[in-house]
Amino acid sequence: MLSRIRKSFPMPILRLVRGTYVIMLKIHDIFLRPRKGLPPRSLALRAGGFQDYEKTGNEFLGYFKKLCGLRPGHSVLDIGCGVGRMAWPLTSFLSSEGKYQGLEVVKKYVDWCGENISVRFPNFQFGHMDVFNGKCNPKGKISGAEYKFSFPDSAFDFIFLTSVFTHLLQADTENYVAEISRMLKADGRCLATFFLLNDQSLELARSGKSAYEFKYRFDNYALEDERDPEYAVAYSQDYVSELLKRNHLQVRGPVRYGSCCGRQDFTSYQDILVLEKSLSPDGRKGR
Repeated sequence: MLSRIRKSFPMPILRLVRGTYVIMLKIHDIFLRPRKGLPPRSLALRAGGFQDYEKTGNEFLGYFKKLCGLRPGHSVLDIGCGVGRMAWPLTSFLSSEGKYQGLEVVKKYVDWCGENISVRFPNFQFGHMDVFNGKCNPKGKISGAEYKFSFPDSAFDFIFLTSVFTHLLQADTENYVAEISRMLKADGRCLATFFLLNDQSLELARSGKSAYEFKYRFDNYALEDERDPEYAVAYSQDYVSELLKRNHLQVRGPVRYGSCCGRQDFTSYQDILVLEKSLSPDGRKGR
């Protein structure tokens, strides 16, 4: 329903409505500041929502531990860290031996995290990726398809991306997957969320049960709104499987499907993949 309403309005009107809402939240922040440690509502809104900030962070910490085997001393990379929604619960889990690196394309999110998280937890660091993204960083100077993460090979025990591939076009996605494979340790894990297109999700979309229609179809992906391509991007599950295989990654365990397309049996809102290095012919992990 929301998807159809959104498409019925011209983009300038949508931007005006969203901008007005953000201004109202900024006024709200002045008179009723959020609890200590939480970001202003106006900032959190642009980074994926304020209402479920703590709930979602704690939900995913559970997945990190249960599905990915995250341990307190691990080195962690959070790609698309926003305003620290996942970082905050990790501050109570990672030990002083553990290290967290958050990366984000929106500079003001990085600044907020540095001023509110890094000052209290020195092993939590945040960096800005000046990568172009039509939704999040339209003035970015670097193409996501060409961006190289400034970390050595096999640098991290755990890498995660929540609601990142859902806003990346194909060339950017392919580069990010290759870089994840490079940076992940041989016995490391990666958790990534997607909107996956398969027979079930497509049928639910056709029947009007999905939150998104994804009717603008291409060979390997579909867009929710061709006027705003990175607003929501879904990928063919077969294509994602092939892309992972090409980059020496495999899905660990079952795909944890999400509720966004209208499923009654689901794990979270988006589809969750837990990835690990695939075995080479000699039985070793990685390339």
